[in-house]
Amino acid sequence: MNIKGTEANFDICVMLFDVLIPLIDKGVTIDKNRILYYIGEGQNGSLKDEENARLEAIIGTTAKKKPIRAKSIGQNKYVDAIKHNDVVFGIGPAVTGKTFLAVVLAVNTLKKKRS
Repeated sequence: MNIKGTEANFDICVMLFDVLIPLIDKGVTIDKNRILYYIGEGQNGSLKDEENARLEAIIGTTAKKKPIRAKSIGQNKYVDAIKHNDVVFGIGPAVTGKTFLAVVLAVNTLKKKRS
């Protein structure tokens, strides 16, 4: 494979492969939006290995046992806040996963208490 461009863009491309290949190996669906998100995070210098590992973490499963994962660092921070605090206010634009993630974590808590 040949990669051409500035050194900064080359570094972002290498980072992108370093991030995406382990995700693909774990069965995470990679779409255009996820790639663009990681490129943006790479340009900002804000995507760290630790955050990438947290993005891989399964926070729940669907009824068909398909894994549910946070799709962004913001969602990860929200999930962590829910896990570590009694009350969390999620303020932000519609359709970003706030209610969905809260319900997934609530269902997990109920399942654990029944076991």
